[in-house]
Amino acid sequence: FDQDQRRQLALTHGLSAALESDDQLYLLYQPKIDLHSGKMVGVEALMRWKHPVYGEVPPMDFIPLISQTTLINPLTCWVIREAARVIQQFEAAGRPTVVSVNVTTTNLIDEAFYDDLLAILQAQQIEASLLEVECLEMEELLKDPRALNTLTKLRALGVRVALDDFGSGYSNLNYLRRIPADVIKLDRALISDIATDAGSRAIVFRLIQMLNHFGFEIVAEGIEDQPTVDLLKRYNCHTGQGYFFYRPLKLADAIEISQRSAAS
Repeated sequence: FDQDQRRQLALTHGLSAALESDDQLYLLYQPKIDLHSGKMVGVEALMRWKHPVYGEVPPMDFIPLISQTTLINPLTCWVIREAARVIQQFEAAGRPTVVSVNVTTTNLIDEAFYDDLLAILQAQQIEASLLEVECLEMEELLKDPRALNTLTKLRALGVRVALDDFGSGYSNLNYLRRIPADVIKLDRALISDIATDAGSRAIVFRLIQMLNHFGFEIVAEGIEDQPTVDLLKRYNCHTGQGYFFYRPLKLADAIEISQRSAAS
């Protein structure tokens, strides 16, 4: 327990130095695949930290530690700046690609967050529609009008808004009415056994029907086999993401896959 506490404290204090460093924080990119055409249509930017003492630190080991602190906004802005540069590189390669980044409720209630994001897009001359913010903590979002107001402003700017991990934990269809969003990401727990369980198939089929009726883009996360892909295509789910397609990749590999996908 003491070792865990010391490690958590070291990670919390070490993140400020990591943000100033050029060799600790980096991003990997997991492709999103159009289930009907098989082409790559976007990537999710995933944070990684190569700590000088602890080595590769998984995001779940440090993001929860700082999600309610003043460090979360500088960290998220760092990710958005990196994502903007990545959008530029996809465009330079002839493959404009939507890049998704994760944001927290703490980000969205910060009065400076919208202005910081806008300044990044303007400074790097990025089309807002090529950036997507993925929101967790949906129950928390609903509790704070400031967060909902920021999402409304982001959508008005042209930034895409996705609700992440839908179907896990406290998921409520009330979200769909109250949170301004373009994309619903179905959690892996919701789709993991649709190939083998009739009850899960019925739930996912009806949910996708409803989401299509309301005009959402639907992304299924955590896809690991072809039977799941086949069912999701039949149900008219639009996009898939998971190890069946690709694990998180370095940027050069993601750009190569995008180019190869476009040529096929």
